[in-house]
Amino acid sequence: MRRLLRRAVRHGKLLGINGLFLKDLVRTVVDCSKCEYSELEEKYDYIVRLLTNEERNFNETIDRGLVILNGYIDEIFSKHLSRVLDGKKVFSLSDTYGFPIDLTREILQERGIELDEEGFVKALAVQKETARAARGDSKYMGADETVFHKISREYSSKFVGYDRLEDDVSIDYIATEDSLVDAAGAGEEVYIVSSESPFYAESGGQAGDIGYITTKTGKCRVLDTQKAVGDKIAHRVIVEEGAIESGEQAHFEVDRENRLSIMRNHSCAHLLQSALRRVLGDHVHQAGQLVTADRLRFDFSHFAAMTQEELSAVEELVNSFILSAIPITTSEMPIDEAKRLGAMALFGEKYGDTVRVVSMEDASIELCGGTHLDSTSKIGLFKITSESGVAAGVRRIEAVTGKGVLDFINRSLGLINESAAALKLANPNDLARRCHAVQEELRELERKNSAMSDAIAELRSSALLANVVIIDGIKLVVSNVNGAKPDDIRRMAESIRSKDDDIVVVMACVNEGRVNLCAACGKEAVSRGVPAGKLVSRVASLIGGKGGGRPETAMAGGGDEEKLGAAMMQVDDILREFLAAGK
Repeated sequence: MRRLLRRAVRHGKLLGINGLFLKDLVRTVVDCSKCEYSELEEKYDYIVRLLTNEERNFNETIDRGLVILNGYIDEIFSKHLSRVLDGKKVFSLSDTYGFPIDLTREILQERGIELDEEGFVKALAVQKETARAARGDSKYMGADETVFHKISREYSSKFVGYDRLEDDVSIDYIATEDSLVDAAGAGEEVYIVSSESPFYAESGGQAGDIGYITTKTGKCRVLDTQKAVGDKIAHRVIVEEGAIESGEQAHFEVDRENRLSIMRNHSCAHLLQSALRRVLGDHVHQAGQLVTADRLRFDFSHFAAMTQEELSAVEELVNSFILSAIPITTSEMPIDEAKRLGAMALFGEKYGDTVRVVSMEDASIELCGGTHLDSTSKIGLFKITSESGVAAGVRRIEAVTGKGVLDFINRSLGLINESAAALKLANPNDLARRCHAVQEELRELERKNSAMSDAIAELRSSALLANVVIIDGIKLVVSNVNGAKPDDIRRMAESIRSKDDDIVVVMACVNEGRVNLCAACGKEAVSRGVPAGKLVSRVASLIGGKGGGRPETAMAGGGDEEKLGAAMMQVDDILREFLAAGK
């Protein structure tokens, strides 16, 4: 979808449209389509905000990409390289920075440079293979061919865990990763499939249940529960004692404490969405969630980082719902009836004719197939642990409930006490005051250190001026300053430049094997065709480094330390080239 939007922006620019324009098209589209797609009118403000945000971000992407692409082009011309841009670089522009390949191709054609199509295709293939390998570790048991496709298509599992956490049922199938087997012994990790199960299979962001499955001959620990193809529930187990066989009767028992912790977080996720909508606005919608026994993670549509005041308001509202001991009820009903009740649904999600509705009176009403508590009071407490951005227009809140809040408080208190001890404070309540005092002490030390560094730079600069070489009326100072840091050589170079308009300074230093270069050019030198950015870039290229900057001062870094001495010896020749070209 993002690619489609960016193509639209790109074509708008080709048509000569300036500024943000996609939002101006929304009203017409909605008016033409709202009869069939009523959600367009409902989500109008959200759609406009999303499009505007995407368009603004893409304009920034174009600006960033142009800087990088122009750098590649300048390198080709300055180093007199073959007029073909490496396909890996083009792929990086597209994949990492989101810069459209068609725009790259068009700009290269304008500059008379070819695009390495073969290299681009190879880089794309490598990326696809990497993604494919990563999917190999996934627990997903959906459309891809799995061992569960060997079970009859008509066979399915019924979830009975809404009302009970134990069940007696036969083990119908035992499976390894690639085959169905008749039995499994101690130490083996296999999948168990049965016609019904009290174990909730991971779905809708709710983690799968854990627990035990026991027979007369063996005992299995359930490590995870997943949905397999065709509504089959697959219990991933390790046989801890004895052996199990397909066809055996078994006792299925869900870990009660783990399930209760998951339900606390899931029920609280519903309250969190309601609170976010009340504090931030109706544009907030769930964009993904994960509820486990340890925490809840909730992704939602919003276009700016939440302020501390907003986070506090959301946290306070959720806890007020919890303390109000609101009954939590579930019921199945036709989807049209659920919509009339105002039940929240996932934007873009497909639902059947009959849906499961989870209600918490006026606090929340949502369509949900997960497991929940029967009262908000059983959540205990709610605490937000972090808020961050995960994608354009999508924010993420991570939080804990119940015992997780107590664990969070204890960890926080431990850190406070440890920090207080490190600062030799008897009373942890003085920690904030002492931290502010330490910060001020550090700032004062930094000011003194900076003043001392400036004084040392001034002394070194005066000494370096004794080694000036004059080339075509321009004074040149070249020096490799042992033991200096990048900021040190910048200060020295700028100090020397400030003393003379017709001077050029090139300095280098090496720190932990990394080379840093600085060039500084006076006004007269710049006017005669010696900009610091291009000069330092040219010197850096001799050692395999990169850099650039303003005409007056520029920095570069990286490259081979062993080549630095030879590169610095060529600076006078490079200066002559620039001066000759500027005449």
